[in-house]
Amino acid sequence: FSPKFPRDKYVGLFPGFLNMYRNPELIYPRHVRVMDMSQSDFSLPDEGAPMLKKYDFTFSGSDQDIGQAAESECVGWSTFCKNWTFAKQALEVMCGEFSMT
Repeated sequence: FSPKFPRDKYVGLFPGFLNMYRNPELIYPRHVRVMDMSQSDFSLPDEGAPMLKKYDFTFSGSDQDIGQAAESECVGWSTFCKNWTFAKQALEVMCGEFSMT
């Protein structure tokens, strides 16, 4: 049995949380550290037998329109949550220096 804590008390019980919300400062007390990381970053569905490798990496995000060019300044929550600014820099290195696809 675990008692139910009021929301404002529960979020202050731990020194930190993995966060997926747009405005964490409205949810967590100031003393609680947060790191933007979504559960989807760790979840892969079990789809049976593995497929042949076609690409070295993938990037997926809902509510995100990256446009036709890698320079696109796409907008949307996924862009912020998945750190699209860093992803563009990483793509340059992975595709350029390491010839990954």
